[in-house]
Amino acid sequence: MSRETIDKSQNFLDKIINSIDDPILVTDENYRLILFNKAFCNFIGYDLSELLYKTVYDILPAEEANVFWGKSKEVLLTGREDIAEDEVTDAFGAIHTIVTKKTPYVDTRGKKHIICIIRDVTEQNRAEDIIRRSEKKFRALAQTAVDAIILADERGNTIFWNKGAERMFGFTEEQMLGRPITDCIPEAYKEKHRRGLERAGPDGIGSLTGHTIELTAQNSKGEKFPIELSLNTWGTQGERFFSGIARSISHRKKAEKALKESEERFRQLAETIKEVFWLTSAETFEPIYISPAYETVWGRSCENLYEKPESWIESIHPEDRDRVRKAWKKLKAKGRFDEEYRIIRPDGEVRWIRDRAFQVEDEAGKVYRFAGIARDITERKKLEHQLREASLRDELTGLYNRRGFLTLAEQQLKVSNRKGRATTLSFVDLDGMKSINDYFGHQAGDQALLDTANILNKTFRESDIIARIGGDEFAVMSGEAGAEDSVALQERLQRNLEEYRQESEAKYRLELSMGTVDYEPGSHLSLEQLLNKADERMYEQKMTKRR
Repeated sequence: MSRETIDKSQNFLDKIINSIDDPILVTDENYRLILFNKAFCNFIGYDLSELLYKTVYDILPAEEANVFWGKSKEVLLTGREDIAEDEVTDAFGAIHTIVTKKTPYVDTRGKKHIICIIRDVTEQNRAEDIIRRSEKKFRALAQTAVDAIILADERGNTIFWNKGAERMFGFTEEQMLGRPITDCIPEAYKEKHRRGLERAGPDGIGSLTGHTIELTAQNSKGEKFPIELSLNTWGTQGERFFSGIARSISHRKKAEKALKESEERFRQLAETIKEVFWLTSAETFEPIYISPAYETVWGRSCENLYEKPESWIESIHPEDRDRVRKAWKKLKAKGRFDEEYRIIRPDGEVRWIRDRAFQVEDEAGKVYRFAGIARDITERKKLEHQLREASLRDELTGLYNRRGFLTLAEQQLKVSNRKGRATTLSFVDLDGMKSINDYFGHQAGDQALLDTANILNKTFRESDIIARIGGDEFAVMSGEAGAEDSVALQERLQRNLEEYRQESEAKYRLELSMGTVDYEPGSHLSLEQLLNKADERMYEQKMTKRR
């Protein structure tokens, strides 16, 4: 084989391994580094000239080198592949958690070598820890709820079952985990439930999100009872999940039946429960009866409503008023009214109401009245908001987490395309985070992350989407921004950073690197592509600082 052919093969090999993102190295039988890619140089922090023909004892602390050498020696002796998780320290003193795969190789001359592929899992382990803490927070919140809170995977199998669900259905969490939620549905309704999930498809359940439906359920004893269920769905890593907040409405259903059977019995019952019961004329919609609970919930007197029936619609939040008014006008034609809306009490407090109405017929079958039940659902709405925020917010900084950013940023890109407005994505990295943790402790590291969050909140607008998407990585989606704003953003960030340094008593120097990329409507770049471009520009700025 000619020298030219050998050189071409070597160049081809170099291009192949240098195109691989994971660090790769090859040692000879004396454990010297004879081949490695650029990713390994970047990972360990040494140049090519500093690594060639060196051993691990030249680039790692003795204790780490002993572990690496010992496992490499065993690979050469046994001829068996080895996969292990270890910790190594790079040239800058940063400690990485890595998974290494060492494979023995014998060349044509009988020389033994070891091919080692490295995967840096430091950030992955840190992200998993953050997720575990978020899940712990969610579980603590959900277990305090009175209502039943249930989570299920896309196959309908239970993955979370709180204490409220145990009390309502009689099954313990241990009994329900992994079991289909249809175990809590009477046999006669199971097929209907299954068809409903199939019709929902990947996105169809969205039509039910934010609304409440009524179902017939059964407990562990086989007893059937009606429930009110609020549904939601979300997807992650290609999987779809369902969540539901359920409340038994057995008492309310009994009350509705009593109302239809006897108006007098309705009056007696209405004055003893917390829900607001009301009756109106089917012809004029004038109020005939309002239960005393109206004064507690609305903060207004029943007499005032009798005198000024329009005060009911005037008490509804302006953003909900037109929708409720339209639904109310359809009551006579459709015979039903079921709306959730906000009211503003005289003291300024905003409360959520679920208001439902049905027809009352006389002996001839003619509708002569409408009866309704209005219930204060403010606490349920607060719980839904807390659960939603817990899944989208970073526990330490209060910024959006990676899931929250991806969700909101995707929506922002759709708005940008629809309105034809440019937007800017910024990728910010807290430089030297590992050194701060190592030399000053994790409490100082947490404070550095909090200080970074405060600086970003000060730099960007309140309407911008600011998130911590990794251990020391932040991202910001700025609406209605263009290329001319990128320099201004950099300058404002540096100015706020400098103000912080002058006021801070921290023993370390806080450094931030930022890369920005502009998105033009119609460019069809994905959010992942935008993040990668901004990350590259941030890395260019970081490298400029080191020169």
